Amino acid sequence: MLLADPFQLITTAEAADHCGVDPSTIRQWCRRGLLTRANPGERGEAKYSLVDVARAEQATRHRARRTPHPKTPGTAAVTNPPPNDSS
Repeated sequence: MLLADPFQLITTAEAADHCGVDPSTIRQWCRRGLLTRANPGERGEAKYSLVDVARAEQATRHRARRTPHPKTPGTAAVTNPPPNDSS
């Protein structure tokens, strides 16, 4: 979906489609404070700024890529394998 105006208000379904997630994920981002609803549409449905949706998606994806610190209890430290001894 290509939207020209980054400040255009879009519905929950459109936001989900734009991010490639389920609409329940968009509502979850709101509950977690990652996304704020704009003024509701004519029928009272939730509307979001495309810019805000993109920021929430970026924050979520960034968080998902984080890996635990090697010294965190319960995690294995990643080490390089020993070099091959070909002598």
